[in-house]
This record gives sequence, C-alpha cells and structure tokens, in this order.
Amino acid sequence: MNRVYRVKFILWAVVGLAAAVAAIRFAHGLGATTNLSDATPWGIWIGFDVMGGVALAAGGFIMTAAVYIFRLERLHAVVRPAVLTAFLGYAAV
Repeated sequence: MNRVYRVKFILWAVVGLAAAVAAIRFAHGLGATTNLSDATPWGIWIGFDVMGGVALAAGGFIMTAAVYIFRLERLHAVVRPAVLTAFLGYAAV
C-alpha cells in the first residue's frame, strides 16, 4: 500500500469513527456532552453563544476603530461588513 492510500484509509477510519460516535450520541441523547437537562436547559450553549457573540462583535468594532480612529484607510473596504457582523454579534448576545 503506498502512502496516499494509507493516508486515505486513516482519514476514512477517523470519519467512520466520528460517524459512529455521532450516531450513538444522537441515539442515547446529547445530555452527557452538552449538559442539557430539564434542570439546566441552557447547558453549555449559553456560554458558547455569549463567547461567540462577543468575539464577533469585538472583532467588528476593532476593525472599525482601526479604520476610523487609527486611519488605516487600506482596510476601509471591510468596514461595512465588519459593522454588520458586530451588530449581529451583539444581537446574538
């Protein structure tokens, strides 16, 4: 077996293992991995949402500050998408 086939075999084995684990997780419930239950319905998702939303918002506003406060005009083309992303990030939080 040459090197390409060996790497492909290993990658497909990893994909197969991940698919098997995902099927078992969905069949038996996601409670063990997400910490979701009737007692704590938010689980890990509220932390992920807050951290992800704040990161999006901070990145957008830092980019806008770099253009308007620090006069980095070469980045001016990305200001509008950055502000939109920042507002969506804060809306998610």
